[in-house]
Amino acid sequence: MGSNERFIARLIVAEEIEVKFLDTDHNDIRSKLEKMGAIQTHKRTLHKRKVYDYASGLLEEKGGWVRLRDEGDKITLTYKQNNFNNSGKVIKTLEDEVIVDDYDEADRFLRSIGLKEKSTQENYREVWRVSIDGSIVDIMLDEWPFVKPFVELELVEGSRNALKELAVQLGLRFEDALEGSVIPVYMSEYNVTAQDIRDYRGPMLFNQPRPDFLKR
Repeated sequence: MGSNERFIARLIVAEEIEVKFLDTDHNDIRSKLEKMGAIQTHKRTLHKRKVYDYASGLLEEKGGWVRLRDEGDKITLTYKQNNFNNSGKVIKTLEDEVIVDDYDEADRFLRSIGLKEKSTQENYREVWRVSIDGSIVDIMLDEWPFVKPFVELELVEGSRNALKELAVQLGLRFEDALEGSVIPVYMSEYNVTAQDIRDYRGPMLFNQPRPDFLKR
């Protein structure tokens, strides 16, 4: 890439509407998706990512973080921020995203403006898409290190009610759904707090031993 060629290709500014369902049977979900005519848009692919904040924790204080993610067919650089209600429940996630063409160049850029790498993570993701009641929903079959497989439903276009309707068709209990980042997934399986997870500065990879803070 030439010195005058930068890695920003396009900007996406959006409010994410997504929910997660824990401890799911991906084979069962996949079979139901096929029967309802859903389309597989991305095969099961290993994603790698780095998460960043300033040394002061400025972004975390606002419920935010910067993520650099290699999805196999594209690389995205994203700022995400959770908004909470008075009881601490995530009510909205805002997302600003650019597509970049070089993972290492983007990493160097983030470090050059003072951001620090908090952690390196990887997960497997398979993506399906379905149209339901005039709305479009993406279904992510996710696998993360040290937790059971889970499913994420994300509204691409249309009414939030489509998420509830699709959950019913997939045999998922919408009242059990989680919102926000992957942090609540780990909290559901281990005796850890959100702060325990945010404070962890090591890698979260499939081929590593389970981190000590997840052994409690």
